[in-house]
Amino acid sequence: MQFQFNTNSSVMGTENVAERIEAAVRQKLARFEERLTRVEVHVADDNGAKHGAADKHCTIEAARAAASRSA
Repeated sequence: MQFQFNTNSSVMGTENVAERIEAAVRQKLARFEERLTRVEVHVADDNGAKHGAADKHCTIEAARAAASRSA
C-alpha cells in the first residue's frame, strides 16, 4: 500500500509529523492493507494566518485494489 501525505502551504508538515501520521493510518487500516493500493492524507488550514484548530481539516482518500478473479 502506497502512502502519501499532503499539506497546503499553511500547515507545518514536518517529516516527523508525516511519519507519525503514516504510522497511525497504517495501523488503523492494517486489516484492509491487501485490498488497498494507495492511501492519501490531505491536511489543510483554511485561514493559516489565524491560530486555532477549528479551521483545520483532514481528508483521507483510499484507492481499492482491483478485485482478483479466479478462473
